[in-house]
Amino acid sequence: MNTVAYLKQIYDFGEPIFVDRIRIGRKSKNAIKEDLYRATKKGLIYRKRKGVYYFKSDREFDPGITFEQILESRYIKDDLGLPGFEEINRYGYITGFAFLNMIGLTNQVPMQIDIVTNNIKSKKRTIRNGMQVAVIRKAKETINNTNWRAFQFFDMFYILTVEDIKRNREFLIDYMKKNISSFMFSHCLQLYGDKIADKMTAGGITIYEYTRR
Repeated sequence: MNTVAYLKQIYDFGEPIFVDRIRIGRKSKNAIKEDLYRATKKGLIYRKRKGVYYFKSDREFDPGITFEQILESRYIKDDLGLPGFEEINRYGYITGFAFLNMIGLTNQVPMQIDIVTNNIKSKKRTIRNGMQVAVIRKAKETINNTNWRAFQFFDMFYILTVEDIKRNREFLIDYMKKNISSFMFSHCLQLYGDKIADKMTAGGITIYEYTRR
């Protein structure tokens, strides 16, 4: 089967295509790479960076794909485009100061994006794109659709001080109740260890908050 024709059936414009994810019958990886190299020369497909390709639309100023899109697709989630199931295959999440900025706990816009994911073999990897930096870390446990928000919540407490927690206590408790089950909260208390648990307790956040009316 023609590699580009096959990929067009699967990928939309501006969607990252990772070479190591392509499977076309018994066609070898080398044959797929050669097809993509020739197709790139003809302008049938575009190469963003090593191992990452995409299709452009016919719009005059189509920007292609961004660094953030590559990171999301590679390390955070697959969006299969199914109504109501946007995050059907979740395998990572944004953490660090980028996440604190997302939920409004800091106005600082960091140049570094921190991501925790299943999709990395080493414990840590740093990726650079011009002035942008992404630090990718391996997950403590396998991330899925039901636990990633709990891990994302607990990761905050590596950064937040006790005073930060006290100052934002009501917001954090409200966020916790809306996004994390009491079971996952208890599980994460054990997973993250005494240092994080003690810091949270000192800031006024405990499992007993779930029983308060």
